[in-house]
Amino acid sequence: MKRLIVPALCVAAAALLSAPAVAATETPFTATATFTQVIPGTTWEADGVLQVRNQLSTAAVTGDVVGTRYGVINRAGDRVWGTFVLVTATVTWQGTFQGAIHSGCVTADFVGTGSDGSIFRATFTCTGTPGIQSAEGVILDPRG
Repeated sequence: MKRLIVPALCVAAAALLSAPAVAATETPFTATATFTQVIPGTTWEADGVLQVRNQLSTAAVTGDVVGTRYGVINRAGDRVWGTFVLVTATVTWQGTFQGAIHSGCVTADFVGTGSDGSIFRATFTCTGTPGIQSAEGVILDPRG
């Protein structure tokens, strides 16, 4: 009996190891985020540099990705960073962002992990209209 089990296990292991790997898929997207609510955080100046912590924001996201983005924004001078949650009908991404403010325009890179295991990467930047950002990015699905 032992003589039959060991070869059978070796064949099963070899079959699993030789199975083809599934390539991750990349889905590019564009979107627009329109801020619907901003709740001021704690603000002060340190050595002449504006500091903001824990400013809360909500934005409606439309385009190839549709949902609501919630953010916690921090700022030190022209640097911004924080956390976000983007909720859509099929997946929720949670992650971080960081960026900069130039001439009143915020540009930030977002990276998050989805409830389905996907990865959300995007750059949001201003459009010239206050409260509206455009985004270009990619959704990576490691499952193929």
